[in-house]
Amino acid sequence: DRWSPALSMLRRAQSMVSADAFMDPAASRELTGFVLDGLASYYYRRRRLQAALQASQRAARAHSSLSQWDHAAKCHLHTACVLARMGRHGEAARTIGKVLQMVEADKLEGEGASPQRLCLVAVAYHNVAVEHIAAGHGEDACVASQSARRVARLCLGLSGRYAPSFEATHAAALAQLEKTKGVSSSIAADPRRLKAFRELSAALYA
Repeated sequence: DRWSPALSMLRRAQSMVSADAFMDPAASRELTGFVLDGLASYYYRRRRLQAALQASQRAARAHSSLSQWDHAAKCHLHTACVLARMGRHGEAARTIGKVLQMVEADKLEGEGASPQRLCLVAVAYHNVAVEHIAAGHGEDACVASQSARRVARLCLGLSGRYAPSFEATHAAALAQLEKTKGVSSSIAADPRRLKAFRELSAALYA
């Protein structure tokens, strides 16, 4: 089993942190957060979603208690991913919203708008768009996707690795918009009018 060594290493790290009575409490909590996030990833890949959810939520709490907002934000994104896989899209969207609330509160701006932070925000907006698509909210999906793409453009080299996913999601959001807006059969039957609708939508949410 190729997964066994990974779980053994994570469990060993967890026990080492717990057993070190001389470690600074803050350092212990920080390391616990990292190990829990690793366990969440392991459980997610093994499709043990409830265990992944619990580990990811505990990791987020550990980092939040130390005001390590960047790490907490990443854990929130991981938690939202698990919730989405479980079909709990509303909870996933609200969890991602915690990241955007951190942005509004300037909790992720301690060292300026670094490419890493911008990338984190772009991914958050992108994932919100995905959840809106799943919920059938075309207009909200387009707004979130538009924000994701705009922020991603500021990430310089970091935006490249996410560009294909962002563009695919944006296309899906625009397609959902057509359904949400209830494009009439007369427009759908007229290639020129349908093309005009799509061009206007693409320009509005560019």
